[in-house]
Amino acid sequence: MEGRVALLANRCAQYEHILQNWNEIERTASLSADLRTARKQLNSQINQIEAATAKSLPVISERLTHAYNRATEARSHIPLLTKETRAANASFAEGHKKAQRLVGVLSTHTAHWTTKLVRIIRREAPPDRYTVQWQLFILDSSSSHLPSHVGCLPGWVGGF
Repeated sequence: MEGRVALLANRCAQYEHILQNWNEIERTASLSADLRTARKQLNSQINQIEAATAKSLPVISERLTHAYNRATEARSHIPLLTKETRAANASFAEGHKKAQRLVGVLSTHTAHWTTKLVRIIRREAPPDRYTVQWQLFILDSSSSHLPSHVGCLPGWVGGF
């Protein structure tokens, strides 16, 4: 009986081993089916990407060509813009010098006329034709804004 039990135990072990192999084969078959499904999905996605790429490549190529042409055109304008910038800088420097000279002349002129008018108001000097014209202009245009003694300048009395 012991021999028979050993034989049955041996056969059980063999059947168990065969069952494990079949389970492994089944699992492998299931994994293979999953892999085939995943491969089909990936191929479908790859085909979609290739189709989209095929459609967009001409557009991308056209845009790149356009950008390249614009960059080339812009590069060709750089020397011209550099010349224009230099000319504008020179013109600005010249205009700035002229403006500085004009400010100097105007401040001297303003100081001269201010002094002259103060001397006339204080009756230290006779009015000349320019100050009389200036006084008439001031009286006509804005006499209400002037202090009372400026609007009432009498003619020059006295001599020099």
